[in-house]
Amino acid sequence: MLKISTAAMILALAAAPLAAQDTTTDDNTLGTAVDDTVDTMQEGVDDTVDTMQEGVENGVDAVQEGVDNAQDALDTTTDTTLDADAHATMGADFAVTAPDGYVVLTDWSTLTADAITGADVRDPGDNGIGSVTDLEFDADGQVTGVIADIGGFLGMGTHTVKLGLEDVAIYQHTDGGLIVYTNLSEDALKSMPEYVPPQG
Repeated sequence: MLKISTAAMILALAAAPLAAQDTTTDDNTLGTAVDDTVDTMQEGVDDTVDTMQEGVENGVDAVQEGVDNAQDALDTTTDTTLDADAHATMGADFAVTAPDGYVVLTDWSTLTADAITGADVRDPGDNGIGSVTDLEFDADGQVTGVIADIGGFLGMGTHTVKLGLEDVAIYQHTDGGLIVYTNLSEDALKSMPEYVPPQG
């Protein structure tokens, strides 16, 4: 039989707790290392996500700024085009039945006061309600209004008004004669302030 001495048994019993302690220490060290690695990876993921989020936000801001700039440019172009069109093609947007031989005049760029002075002014019902006495021009020589005497009889009791470009449509005959139609009634025109020519 195998005989174990008392001294050997004492050594074995004393060594057992030390071995268990070493194992526990190794497990704790491994666990701490794993935790540290996980934390490091999580920090890396968080940093990456933050960087991506910041990049997306910057990209969105850049796109929005581009859209805003494009809209501003479009608005400016549209305003400029409308201003140019207002001088090149003018007249109220309303339909009238013009007399035979007349067509709507859309290009007012060559229109002169001499050519239109004396032209009949008619309401939407084709009733004669006055006559043109002059044109008003801006500093660039563009027509800004039609001056007309409304009502009266034989030049007496007339009411002089300025018709805005949005209130008139001019029709021209094949022989060059002109008729001015307005979308305002005679009563409405007579209720407007008396026209006073600009000074200077």
